[in-house]
Amino acid sequence: MPEAAKISNDYLDRIANASVYDVARETPLELASSLSARFRNRIWLKREDLQPVFSFKLRGAYNKIASLPGEALQAGVICSSAGNHAQGVALAARRLGVRAVVVMPITTPSIKVDAVRDLGGEVVLHGDTYDDAYARASELQEELGLTFIHPFDDPDVIAGQATIGVEIMKQSEGRVDAIFVPIGGGGLIAGVAVYVKSLYPGVRVIGVEPEDSAAMQASLEAGKPVLCEKPFAMNVGEARAMVDASERTGKVLIEAYHYRFHPLFARVLELVHTGSIGAVREIAAHFNVAIRPVPGELRYDPALGGGAMMDLGCYCVHWARSVAGAEPEVLSASAVRHESGVDVETTAVLGFPGGVRAELRASMSEDLPDGLDAGLVISGELGTLRVVNPVAPHMGHALTLETADGASTEEVAGDTTYAHQLRHVIDVLRGNAEPLTGGSDAVATMQVLDTVYRRAGMRPD
Repeated sequence: MPEAAKISNDYLDRIANASVYDVARETPLELASSLSARFRNRIWLKREDLQPVFSFKLRGAYNKIASLPGEALQAGVICSSAGNHAQGVALAARRLGVRAVVVMPITTPSIKVDAVRDLGGEVVLHGDTYDDAYARASELQEELGLTFIHPFDDPDVIAGQATIGVEIMKQSEGRVDAIFVPIGGGGLIAGVAVYVKSLYPGVRVIGVEPEDSAAMQASLEAGKPVLCEKPFAMNVGEARAMVDASERTGKVLIEAYHYRFHPLFARVLELVHTGSIGAVREIAAHFNVAIRPVPGELRYDPALGGGAMMDLGCYCVHWARSVAGAEPEVLSASAVRHESGVDVETTAVLGFPGGVRAELRASMSEDLPDGLDAGLVISGELGTLRVVNPVAPHMGHALTLETADGASTEEVAGDTTYAHQLRHVIDVLRGNAEPLTGGSDAVATMQVLDTVYRRAGMRPD
């Protein structure tokens, strides 16, 4: 089994076996009526404020402590925190009969310090900042032989937080378009994302952070690798800013065109590059999915990057660019505009060097039949390649080569596109591969999308 699939399956196993309900509760999913009316969407709130310590942090802390071997439990645990994680560790430790030392900055409000003490935690006040408290906790961990309970960077903590995602999908009966997750350290969104995207790949998981403490680009500036949803910007200017940040720091920025990492597309490129169909002359690509404009549907919100070409057609652009191996001119484009302001259907014609022509179509019209309809046809001087479902080949696909000698169809074995994507990310971070997406590739795709929208009259020139 590929390493990426093993990692995903390991987390799913951890989540399925997470011990959280000995101390945490399954919190309700409540409709936010006023917000829903204000934004003309159906917005639900996961009421983690109803936990015994008024925060989701209890889930991860308890799951981690409960997973410790007997000797470690007997010795006790330690953490550094200024609030919610501290209370979660203290309550979890008390429930399990374990010693808990909690290092907090001296600037922590007394109400939070008292809450930890009331839960049985041994409070050590040290330093003015969290970093000071963390450093002291690390020292005490060694001195006292305690186990450090990290607030987010631990598989068992992440699995505990992931139970929120499990509950959301169960309580909503899977009828969710997107889950917005606050980002601090990243443990909550890591858990929710690995569960939801593994089992419900059509649901979008979107991280939310304050404008004045946006960590994604700051992570790049600080030299941290980043994997971003496709397309990872609203326009080419934003894309360039992100790539510039990556290049200044020499760190990895990968755009999550998950199809690109599956062996199917590698096979397509192999057939093209080895001359199986001769010189490429025409490319036709389409991606159509019926998406109804119901309240809360992000693809009908222009402020959130909605639209058929932005959400679906970006794949068609990326397929054409990858096959042609060059950058195109947008020859023409047209769009059908929805009353919300987004395009529900867009067609475009691209011209590549050497006279190669690409016709692209993306539609999310609610009148389409249910199901995913995606295809790629590459016509050359000696034959034609037809690809059924290059987007998600793990859900069923076909690759047909037609030449003067006849036609042959094959299926290319592989895991989910997301598993292959994760394996590629791991290889890149280990220095074993160069990123297949991101960087100049991301800027070029965004440039085409911008131009298509301008030529279709959806954006000003």
